[in-house]
Amino acid sequence: MPAADTKPLLLIVDDHPIYRYGLARALAGRFDLIEANSLGEALGALRGNARVALALVDLRLPDTHGMEALHALTRECGDVPRVDITGDDDPALPARARAAGASGFLHKSLTVDFVAAALLRVLDGGTAFAAAPATAAAAPGASPDLSLRELEVLAMVERGMTNKQIASRLAITERTVKAHIAAADGARLAAEEATRDKARFLAASHDLRQPLHALGLLVSALRDTRPAASQLPLIERMGAGVGVLERLFHDLLDMSRLDSGAVKASLRAVTAGELADAARASFEASAICASRCWAIWTPRC
Repeated sequence: MPAADTKPLLLIVDDHPIYRYGLARALAGRFDLIEANSLGEALGALRGNARVALALVDLRLPDTHGMEALHALTRECGDVPRVDITGDDDPALPARARAAGASGFLHKSLTVDFVAAALLRVLDGGTAFAAAPATAAAAPGASPDLSLRELEVLAMVERGMTNKQIASRLAITERTVKAHIAAADGARLAAEEATRDKARFLAASHDLRQPLHALGLLVSALRDTRPAASQLPLIERMGAGVGVLERLFHDLLDMSRLDSGAVKASLRAVTAGELADAARASFEASAICASRCWAIWTPRC
């Protein structure tokens, strides 16, 4: 641990300059900081500065791939603990990071206060593994929407029955059997394509979410600079805009989770007041960004 009159030196390794800047500004009061935007720069910083007390490392760096960076840094860090951070939602990553020698694993959607507390916990000799948000991967084995007759035909095909045998068993023509099989194949292909589309969207979610995290950190950093009164409305509008984009993105992920069966919808009774509060949460920030007034009128019966 560093001397009592010296803040611990934190090495931030992230190739996204806005996110790195925002995180550094937000943590500056708790740590001394050095930054690196690649694995090569991080290794150079560790070799050239014996004061480094902790390394916070993004899993996606331009000169390496995934856990490869972790193994290289583990070899170089020696006794310096390493906390990994990412915007990826893969639930297997925390365990993989732990196996690669990390003392912590954090997701970029966590608040700066949470990140700071986790880093201090690691500096005190503990660990801090915060699970990534649940992914929206399609449930394995999920069946496309098929009619009862199509499912019946497919079950017979799987049992090895011929089209003629199926037609005889169901009292339909072989042509109808072929039509049912073709329809089932079409539904299966459509479902597989939809699953691939979801997978592509989720794979890109890190790249979509990273700029939002960076903008959120930038807004927090701007608020901490004690801006002039004339600048506060602009900063608040920026914050409101980031909030709108984050909610939209989370809504898209929620829709994908519902569609894939990863989460289930539930129905419950709500009051008019709750609906009004939900509408306000969804649209008030947009109205502020557009310099519009926001109000809810309740019609009289």
